[in-house]
Amino acid sequence: MHSIKIIFALFALYSSCAIAEGPAPFSPLVWDVKIERVGNVLFRYTTFNTESEYPCMRFETIEPTSNKVLQIKDYCKVTLPFLNNTVIDLKNEVQLVDYMDLKFVDDTFTFTLDIILKEQASFLLSCSLNIDGENMSEVGCQNKN
Repeated sequence: MHSIKIIFALFALYSSCAIAEGPAPFSPLVWDVKIERVGNVLFRYTTFNTESEYPCMRFETIEPTSNKVLQIKDYCKVTLPFLNNTVIDLKNEVQLVDYMDLKFVDDTFTFTLDIILKEQASFLLSCSLNIDGENMSEVGCQNKN
């Protein structure tokens, strides 16, 4: 009886090791991830697949020693100051989104945003985000045309 328990325990251990899945692959939503050092923190920006249900960008500040995420901002809505601060929801109101010319200079992250609305209007925007320690400003965009 004792040997049956041992055999059963070994079988269960072997089965659980054979069936256990490896780490999940990266989400198909993630397009690109970059990290920059800004003073005493890390700044990570993630571009999500612009043809998915989540065509956004994510900005994070991270404490480099502990890898603790200090602040997260998901950028899924664009405010158009030249159109009475109209807010465009990238997940619902846009036919096409494209993030281009992503650059980090000093404490400012800049990028160009090309959006085509479902209503056949399009905008080419110059956007920026400032990093001050662990804090990030809101993304500000201006018409590039």
